[in-house]
Parts: sequence; structure tokens; C-alpha cells
Amino acid sequence: MSLQGAAISGRRIAHIKKSTEIWDRLSTSERERICKVITGDQTLGTKKVWEDGGRSVIIRLEKPIDSVTAIKAKGVRPKKRKGCLSPHFGKGSDPMPIIATSEGSLTIGEVVFAPEGSTTSAENEFGIASILGKRYAYQDKAVLWGEYPNLLFNTNDTSRPCSFVLHGLSTFETISFSSLLYKLDEEYKGIDDDAERICTRIGRILKDFHKGEEPVAADDCATADGQIIHRYPHLGNFRINGCSLDPDSLTISDFDSSFLVHNMSPLHMAAWRYADIMRTLQAFVYLSESHSRRPLANTPITITIHPFLVGYGIEQSVINNIRLEEIQNLVYEDYLKIVKVPVFEVHKLSYTSNGTDKILEGLRASGYVGFMGIPSGCHNAAILPKFLSVDPEVFIGDLSLCGLPQETAKGAFNTLKKASVDFEYTGTLPLIIDGKPRNWLMESVMKMTGAIK
Repeated sequence: MSLQGAAISGRRIAHIKKSTEIWDRLSTSERERICKVITGDQTLGTKKVWEDGGRSVIIRLEKPIDSVTAIKAKGVRPKKRKGCLSPHFGKGSDPMPIIATSEGSLTIGEVVFAPEGSTTSAENEFGIASILGKRYAYQDKAVLWGEYPNLLFNTNDTSRPCSFVLHGLSTFETISFSSLLYKLDEEYKGIDDDAERICTRIGRILKDFHKGEEPVAADDCATADGQIIHRYPHLGNFRINGCSLDPDSLTISDFDSSFLVHNMSPLHMAAWRYADIMRTLQAFVYLSESHSRRPLANTPITITIHPFLVGYGIEQSVINNIRLEEIQNLVYEDYLKIVKVPVFEVHKLSYTSNGTDKILEGLRASGYVGFMGIPSGCHNAAILPKFLSVDPEVFIGDLSLCGLPQETAKGAFNTLKKASVDFEYTGTLPLIIDGKPRNWLMESVMKMTGAIK
């Protein structure tokens, strides 16, 4: 029974846009269970459904379909505030998205917010997942995508329906690598060995993602080069079997912003690959720093960063000479050169009994601060453009919705105001200087893309 073009009803109405044979091979009872989740009934019991993050639900299948033993339904938990769909802020979106230019530079692109608990990019994700699922046996399989015609997300004078996508997983026990590091028991002694193997695998998967294979037909579009840019390959988007920790079970996920490469020059492709690698290195640097509370805090980069670079294909002679300080400069200092944002020291928020973490979470949830792509826990935070033009009363009202008293909100406003004076939000990081690669990383990826020999 194909649902393509069909509408299903529950607490929400869902319109199915496209499905694959995996959906057709599911039993009627399985499809009925999944349709309940899609339309808002997520009370199927903990043995059957596991809520995974803010917008996804994982459903264990009663009978596997080939390698697929579970279905991940993404975008099926849209949230409303004051009757309106709430946009993602802080963790849920990137207020300063990096883009690569054809001249070989990195700069800031247009901000696109998404509805909290859902997405507006399910069609794009379905298309990328369809290609990867056919290309690599280890990848999740595309199952279905659809829209909620009565749930419209309004931003920037546009109105788009919320959407959802189903992926077929090889294991119900999937967990993101970043979450795994939080949840590992302190008595677990094999973390270094497993981390090294997993980090090498992460590098190989990202290289596969970038390198592509033979040209593939993008769904109903012109032929693409087979190469894909992820844009957000942080450790939360690499998932692994949480029981076996087998590196071969590792997958890459979340393709809301990913795209197939079309007629891109080797230099342009090198710049995009550089941006993806830098995103991943940001997370690895955080794992290696002392302020991290994770099990890998203070772990030598030979356990995390070096294996990742080896997996990606960076020359061993280059890797042997790389120190943590160089990576830190690449992911912190260079990143700030791109975004050119005012930053403030997080500890300056600790002027009340409400606690720094609570104030910071309120600022981030309201869209006034972010962490520049770097995980929370860093010493500095970025002040976002939304703050520059905000009325103080609106600011205080937004923070009160997050449970913060007026006096606390006023103090936060003054702290951010002092740090944001005379700052501009435009910046570019050239990756080619005087005709030569900016650093060892750009040189390596330019060799991989054929931009230089």
C-alpha cells in the first residue's frame, strides 16, 4: 500500500509526498503505528518508541525489512508558543551560517530559521538520504517524506509548511557520538581505544560524503557530480550503535542544509570541504580542552583529531607536525575572523543568584546569544544581530518568558550592550593568500580536489 499523494489524519493532518519500497513492504499494523506518530500520537509505549532529541522519534519495527530494524521519524514534534510555530534559536539553528565563495573564501550567508521540533527541508533531506542509502550499505535508508499543510511556518515574508521525513535505521539503539560521550559510565575503561577507531571512521565517512562516486541523477533534477557538502558535520550528526560501539555502525545524518555539488570549480569545492572539516574540528577541540566535562577531556589529539584527519586522508607527514594550538587557532581565531561578532565573557553573567547557566540558556533560547558553532561550555559567547536593534522592554519580556526576573534581565541587557558597541557583522576569511593556500588544511583539500598538484 503506497501512501504517495495521500493524506492521513490524527491530531495533525499529514500529506505524504513521496515514499520508497521500504514503506510499501511494511505491514499494515506497522504503517498504522508510524502514521500515529506522524500525526501526533506519540504514546505508543517506551518499548516501541524512543524520543530522540527535540524533533525525532525512533520506532522499533516488529519485523525487520532487510537491514532496517527501526524507523526514525524526524520533524514530527512541532512546537507552538502563544499559538504560533516557534523558530529554532541557539542550538536549533545557525544564526551565522558559513558559506564558501568561488574565489576560495569563507563568509556569512543568509540566516534561515526552522520551526522548533520540525523542519521545512524534508524534501532535501529525503533526496540526499536516498542517494547515500543506495551508495553506502552503512547509511540509513530513505523511507518517506511529507508535509503538514495546516502547519505553516512564517519567516522573512515567506510561508512554508512544516515537513517530516522517515529514515530506516539498522539499529534501534542508535545514539549520536556526542551524546555517547556524555552517557558513558565512568567505569568504562576502553574509551580511548574506541574513540580512536570511531574518530578515524568519522573522517572516512566525511571524505566519502565529499568525494562522491560516479555522477548520480539528483531526484528529478540535472545530473550532479555525486559529491555532497554537509555544512554541519558536528559530532551530534554522527550516530553509532550505542551498545556495540562498532565503528562500522557509524552513520552521518541530518541533511537539512546539505546539497549536491553542481558544476563547482576545484577551488570552490576545496573551500566548502574546508568549511565542513572546520566544523568537525571545532567539536574535537572542545573534547580536548580542560573545561569540557566529557570523558575525553584532556585527551591527547592523537586519540581524536589525528585519527579523524587520517580517516579523511590528510597526509601522515602533515598530521605528525600538527599541534593542538594550531587546531585551536583554526577553529576559534579563524572562525571569529569570518563572523566578526562581538563576544562577551560568560562569567560576567554570574551577578545574581539565578546562576550563569540559567541566564545564558535564556539568552540563547531568545536568540540573543550563540556559541559560534562551538559547543556550550566555552568561556566566551557571541552576541547575535537580533540584540542590536532590540528594545530593552522587549528584551526583558523575552527573558521573562524563560523564567528570569526583571532585574536579572536588565543586568544581562547591560552586559551585552557594553560588549556590542561599534561592532560590525560582516567578515570574510580568505583561504588563498598571495596565490597560495592559507594553511596546511587548505593545501591538503586543494590537492584532493585537483585545485593544485
